[in-house]
Amino acid sequence: MRRKYYILLFSLISTINISAQVIRVEAKDAPLNGILIKIRDNYSVNLSFDNKELAKYKITVDKYFSAPDLAFDYLLKDLPLDYEKHGSVYLFFPKKEPLPKLKSYRISGKIADAEDMESLPFTRIMINGLGIISDEYGNFNYELKGDSLFQLKIFHLGYKQLDTTLNPGLNNKIYLNTSIFELREVIIKSEPIVFSEQTGSQSGLMRINHKVARLIPGNGDNSVFNILRLQPGVLAAGEESNQMIIWGSYEGQSLVNFDGVTIFGLKNYNDNISAVNPYVVKDIRVHKGGFDATMGERVGAIVDITAIDGDKKKAGFNLNINNMTMNLMGEAPLSKKISIVAAFRQTYYNLYSADDLNLPQRSGSHMPDNSIVIKPDYIFRDGNFKFSGQTNYGDSYGLNMFWGQDNFSYYIDQAHTNGIVSQNFEEKSKQYGSRFQYNKLLKGRGTIELNAAYSGLNKKTSDNQSNSGMNMNHNIHSKEETVTNEITELKTTLSGKIRLSNKHELEFGGGFITNSTYLAEDSFAINLTNRFEQSTRIQSYLQERFAAGKFLYLTIGLRANYVSEIQKTFLQPRINISFTPTEHLKFNASWGKYNQFIVLNPIIDQYNNYRYQWMISGLNQIPVLESQHFTLASVFNQKGFSVSIEGYYKETKGISRFISNETDRILFSGIGKTMGIDFFMKQEYNGHTAWISYSVTQALEWFPYFQNSEFQSALHNQRHEIKLATIINLQPFFISANYVYGSGFIPNASTNNIIEKQIPYSRIDVAGIYRFSIKKARLEAGISILNLLNTENIKFSNITQIPTSDTNTLNVYSETVPFTPAIFLNISF
Repeated sequence: MRRKYYILLFSLISTINISAQVIRVEAKDAPLNGILIKIRDNYSVNLSFDNKELAKYKITVDKYFSAPDLAFDYLLKDLPLDYEKHGSVYLFFPKKEPLPKLKSYRISGKIADAEDMESLPFTRIMINGLGIISDEYGNFNYELKGDSLFQLKIFHLGYKQLDTTLNPGLNNKIYLNTSIFELREVIIKSEPIVFSEQTGSQSGLMRINHKVARLIPGNGDNSVFNILRLQPGVLAAGEESNQMIIWGSYEGQSLVNFDGVTIFGLKNYNDNISAVNPYVVKDIRVHKGGFDATMGERVGAIVDITAIDGDKKKAGFNLNINNMTMNLMGEAPLSKKISIVAAFRQTYYNLYSADDLNLPQRSGSHMPDNSIVIKPDYIFRDGNFKFSGQTNYGDSYGLNMFWGQDNFSYYIDQAHTNGIVSQNFEEKSKQYGSRFQYNKLLKGRGTIELNAAYSGLNKKTSDNQSNSGMNMNHNIHSKEETVTNEITELKTTLSGKIRLSNKHELEFGGGFITNSTYLAEDSFAINLTNRFEQSTRIQSYLQERFAAGKFLYLTIGLRANYVSEIQKTFLQPRINISFTPTEHLKFNASWGKYNQFIVLNPIIDQYNNYRYQWMISGLNQIPVLESQHFTLASVFNQKGFSVSIEGYYKETKGISRFISNETDRILFSGIGKTMGIDFFMKQEYNGHTAWISYSVTQALEWFPYFQNSEFQSALHNQRHEIKLATIINLQPFFISANYVYGSGFIPNASTNNIIEKQIPYSRIDVAGIYRFSIKKARLEAGISILNLLNTENIKFSNITQIPTSDTNTLNVYSETVPFTPAIFLNISF
């Protein structure tokens, strides 16, 4: 044992002595390999090196070193060699040359219409095989490393594809030519009509070609919503007049955003006119669900409509005259970079009505015996104004304003077995809004934008009812009610996009939104409610888009809202995935959480009448809406043929509903579940187009007042809806037709959940248009026939029930579109 100890001690002392040795290196123009061999032999240092490689280097040295490492550092300091120590062995090897730093090249530009220089928003651009989307103003930017040649393929709905090559540079101007046939003094060969940029190109997204909308049946003044109703997932059956119902969302859960301003809704009676003037529309995007973190404030869908900026080359004038409205629009350049647009619409006396045509009575009425159908009076007018321009550096700015008002009324005086029922109903609405925006370019790296918008809706309804007994000396029922409901929204946002690399783009934004509501209710001249509410919330989002190779694209984002009144933050994470295995096939999936802070709540009276009021959620026990969206889609697109399929599931919590009687009003909070599949197929050929869509949907709900814990069918639940449409181009004639079939929904769901018979919806529309010119004027003359077969349908949630006895009611329905010829004339200069 003692012997082993001495051996160990001797080894340790020897090692210390070797380490403490002074190493002398002496050489004159000697090869490096020989110097290292001497060090190895003289000082017992283990070395490993390429003898032939190190012989190339000659060294002259005469120095002392206290350790081998110091000697090696000195010998290699000016040589392309390096060393590492592994255990007790020193390894010598050539230095790794750093990869040369690739030079970065950037381009930026704006996509615009070649004819009027109108910017083209949300244009799809493929650059060297990778895809990006331009912003609302047509701006794009991109960066490459090592390659200074940019090969672009540019696609925009309704325009010819452009293939071009660009050298590095900023503020490029790229102009596209329309593929939609427009009449000029010289006859132009017709081009294929690009109806839709493949439904399913992104999760839940549809791009709508508004130029095609003028060719489908209608009087031309409601072409925006006429074409929206023909899309999969958008409810057409029931002819909803106030709100859009998309993917089973409830009223008020979907947002119509017109040029950055919230539209809360106007009446739109019988598809004759809509809240958006088609003359001022440039782009329509419908986000049915699963949208990314840059958008919010709704748990349903978002319809994003971009307005035109105005012709920057020449002044123009458009006039539409039809048998119900007149529509005027003018645009003019104030300079090469500044333009203005103004438009005005007004209804006037209907030149004819269905009653004047001696039409046959509708057969097979769906209405029960205790029902009457009324034809209300309807007056509408609205106006638009927009001032927009660009700076010398390419920045965009603008100010837009709009207002609209309508008056919907009817009067009945109906005899029945117990007496006479009378009702005098009137609803007046005023919608208004404005926005200022400034979009600044960041020298090819992105954009930053400032927005300030204000909008509001003022709605006043009066409903006077009475039911006199047969002897006229007593009232079975009487009602005198006046309700005023106002909502306003003020929002300011600062947002931006930064291109981090050719595969990464960062999006961010923040700001605040203030909503206020006012509700006043009077009954028999006695004020029952007079309430003003206001809520302010801070909103922000952060999102990154990146390409994981040439086939996989990911978008990951987070949206946050802080509500000051309840001191609570709502986090809404979202993710979108796109996989493109081939040029023609694409798969999409998305998941996200969504919140909504203003709600359109129904109030159901003891006679099962629905009345809707805007309220602020989070206050007065009204919960904030919370929803989750799951979507999965695929699309195939090749040579004018497109087919897509989209599936979705949504669960929404905090749906509010008031149940009232003569003495009390109780608030209930429920849950909604919606699931469905949209199928869409389209074919374009030689300027003609045809498409078919099929939607299967299940919308269920549960509220605490239900008799059991099972989910019941929602009021707007319709299982099947089929839509067919075609446009035939016989230049200068265009013929179009469409058909909508719906399996039907419950006409009016009662508070005790009595399931009523579902009534199918069916309607065929046809139209013919002739385009011609007279000198510099371009004209379109057309005739449409809505509901060609005069089929009787039920209007969604548009019924009033007036009691005629303790157990019976008289049902008052607002008429759906009957057989309606509509003539129109468009004149453009």
